Amino acid sequence: MTKKLMLIAVMVGFVMPATAATPKPKPKKKTPPSIQLDLVTGLSFTYDDNVFRYSEDEIDLIKNLPQTDQYSTVETTDDLIIAQSLGLQAYKGDTRVTLTVKQNSNYRNTMKSFHNYSLDLRRRIGSYFYTYLTYRYTPRYYIRQIYDEDTMDYEEYDYAKHFLSLQATKGLLKGGRLGLRARGQYEREKYPDYFQEYDFHGFAVTAEAKYGVTRRLTLGVSANYRRVTMKGYDEPGETKETSDETDGSYHENNYDVFGSYILPVKVLASSPSLSFGLSYNLKACTTKKDFIDDPYHAGRKDNKVALETGIGFSLGAGVSANLNYKWQKREVDSYAKDDLGEEKDFTANTIGLSMSVTRGLVGKTGR
Repeated sequence: MTKKLMLIAVMVGFVMPATAATPKPKPKKKTPPSIQLDLVTGLSFTYDDNVFRYSEDEIDLIKNLPQTDQYSTVETTDDLIIAQSLGLQAYKGDTRVTLTVKQNSNYRNTMKSFHNYSLDLRRRIGSYFYTYLTYRYTPRYYIRQIYDEDTMDYEEYDYAKHFLSLQATKGLLKGGRLGLRARGQYEREKYPDYFQEYDFHGFAVTAEAKYGVTRRLTLGVSANYRRVTMKGYDEPGETKETSDETDGSYHENNYDVFGSYILPVKVLASSPSLSFGLSYNLKACTTKKDFIDDPYHAGRKDNKVALETGIGFSLGAGVSANLNYKWQKREVDSYAKDDLGEEKDFTANTIGLSMSVTRGLVGKTGR
C-alpha cells in the first residue's frame, strides 16, 4: 500500500430495479438478502506541532544548527498528516465483520508515513451484550534516528507491529444506560537487526464504565494496565543479564475520565455531540540493571498527561464529521534526568478534521 493508494470517492449503493406486478399469479414477497454489505470510507486532516515528539531543546537544535546525522530525516518538526481509510463491513444475523485498510501520509516528513490493515469481528449475544475481536498489522512505523553502538552511526529506528485484542461490552439498567467494558490485548513489535534488543511482546487489560446521567450527558472512567517485555540482547548466546545492551522493558498504568454531551441544537440531520477527556499515564521501567549498566532505563519513570476535546456531527445519508483537539505533555524522572530530560520531555498539540461516509452495497445500510 503506497501513498498513492487513495483519495476515496464516495461510492453509491446499487439499486435493484423493481419488477412489474401481474394480476395472476400474485407476486411473491421479496426475501431480503441474508448478508448486508457496507462500504465505509474515511478521510482526515491533522496538524501536529511536534510530530517526532522532540523536547524543546532538540527542537531548538534542529532550527538553529546545520543538519546532523541524528536529524537527517527531519524536514520540519511539525507536519500535516492526511489519513485515508477504506473498509468493507459485512453483516449476517448478529455478526459483523469489518476489513479496513488505512494510509497515514505526512506531507513534509514522508518517513513518518505508514499504513496498516485491520480485521474486526463483532458478535451480539443477547440484549446489550457484544463481543469484539480485533487484529491489526502495521508493516512499518518509523520513530526517529537512534545511535547504534555496533555500527557507530545513527540508524533508522522503526518497527513492524502485530496487535490482537478481545473485548466485551454489556449494557445494564433501562436502555443500557450503564455501560461496562473489559478488554485484553496482546502485541508484538519487531525492530531492525541493529536494534533487535528492543523487540518485544506485551499484554494489557482495560476496565471501563460509563453512565448516561441524562438523555444528553454521558460520563465515564477507565483504567488500563500494560506490561512490555523487551528482548534485551542482540548476540547469539547472550541473555538480558549477560548482554551489554539496554533493557527497555516497562509496565504502565493509564487512567481516563471522559464524557460526551449532545448539544440542544440541530445541525442538518441531528444534534452535534461534544466530547471531552482527561488522562494520566505512569510508565515505569523494570530493568534489573543498575544505573552504570543502563543509565537510560534504571529507575526511570515517565509521567504523561493528555487533554482532548472534540465535536461530532451526523450530516445524514451515512455521512459524519468530527473536529478534535488534543494536548499532551510528558516529563521523565530518572537518575539521568539531566540528560534524559533534554531528549524525552515533550509537549505536543494536534488538531484535526475527519469525515466518514457509509454506503450500502447490498441490503439495508449498517446495524
